[in-house]
This record gives sequence, C-alpha cells and structure tokens, in this order.
Amino acid sequence: MKSSLLHHKTYICAPNADWLVFIHGAGGSSATWFKQVRYFRQYYNIVLVDLRGHGESTSRDPNNNSQRYSFSLVTQDVIDLLDFLNIKSAHFVGMSMGTIIVRTLIEIRPALVKTMILAGATVKLNCYAQGLITIGNLFKDILPYMWLYRFFAFVVMPQRCQKEARNIFINEARKLNKEEFKRWFALTKDAQTILKRHRKLAPQAPTIYIMGDKDRFFLEAVVQNVSRHETSHLKVMVNCGHVCNIEQPDRFNQIAEEFLSQYR
Repeated sequence: MKSSLLHHKTYICAPNADWLVFIHGAGGSSATWFKQVRYFRQYYNIVLVDLRGHGESTSRDPNNNSQRYSFSLVTQDVIDLLDFLNIKSAHFVGMSMGTIIVRTLIEIRPALVKTMILAGATVKLNCYAQGLITIGNLFKDILPYMWLYRFFAFVVMPQRCQKEARNIFINEARKLNKEEFKRWFALTKDAQTILKRHRKLAPQAPTIYIMGDKDRFFLEAVVQNVSRHETSHLKVMVNCGHVCNIEQPDRFNQIAEEFLSQYR
C-alpha cells in the first residue's frame, strides 16, 4: 500500500457486491462505524476511512505546520484512495463534517457516487454552531485542544442518551495532535461558503438524511433544505441526538438499508 494513502480497512462480501464507503466526522475515526460494519458487511463490500490526521492516518505533511487544509484537499485524499482500490462507484455514508466531504466528493467526481446517506448532516451553521466556532477561535491557541474538544462534545451531545457517542468521540480525538486539530478547525472558515452552495444545489444522486430529533445544532436546517430538493429524503430518529449511528445503531442500520436496497 502506498504510504501516502489514507489508512483504511476493507471488508469484502462478494466480488460483484456494491461498495459502501464510510466517512467519519472531525475528531472521529473509522472506529465510530463499528456498529455498522457487522450489519452491512453481509450485503456490501465496505471501505472504512481514517481522514488525514485522524485514527491511524498520519498528517499528509507532518513537517509543514503552516499547511492549510481545504474541503477539496481532504476530499481528494478519499478520491485518491478509492482510485487506488479501483473502486469506480460506491454508496457513501457520512457523519457530521463527513457529510460535507461526501457532498464535496460528488461535486469533484459525480460518477463515483451512487447514493448518499448523510447522518447528523451539516448543511448550515446556526447561531449555536457559530458561537462554538467563535469560542474555539478565541481559545485554540491558549487552551489544550482536548479541553476545547471535550467542551464541544458536551455542548453538541449533552444528554444522557448521548454519553456513549460523546465518550467515543472524545477518545478518538486524543489521536489528533494540537496542530492537526487547529488545521481541521480552520476549515470552519470555509464552511459557510461551501454549505451555502450545497444548499442551493440539489444532490446529484439519491440522498437520505438521517437525523436525531434532539440534534439542536443541525436538524432545523436539514428539514428546510430537504423540502427544496426532490432527490432528498429525511428520516428523523426519535429520542436521538447528533451521532445517531452510535446512539441507535439498529434503527440507523434499518433506515440506511431500506434506502440502499432500492439502488443495490
């Protein structure tokens, strides 16, 4: 395997099975999909990806601390990996910031995307999210990055039912270093412009949003966005927060498979 590629794991169901690619959110890793792997590997060939600087993937340029990330740059990492694996088309599942990467990927290489499952989707930064970004920008050079990340995790996932997801993301975020955290956090500067474009453009592939009804940061914007795009559908999971694939994995898997089975 080329050392420049993202760390990844593949699970092969059958030579002719469809590919299913999982893209985690900022601070997470491919480990956050462990409740999906056992279920979906029965039906699909699976690719689990660690984005640059996350999980087992190293920074792509560890000696260049000034390198600025962009959504196009981190998305190209994923495309390069899929090209290396000779995957011509796949279904994509994204979580949180990972949904922005999936949407960016279909802009860059539309033929690669059969369908999109966008969970805990980020389509607009509301006042709460913008407030968190402001706090992060004020303190990212002063406080240890894990203090900030732990604070963000508790604000976004505050409820008891979200404890497992919160703890998993905090543990995975420890694999980042401070410089990598700051590079990924800097992506929020570009997010508003990119999200505005995504809201205007209807997805170029069949799309389902899976959201928790207690996701106070992102649900409202998704509801508004789906109503404008005929190719998009929305499923809201009751008594569930932002990281719905961990909080209610069985229900999440059922919704995702009902959608995917229409296009398999």
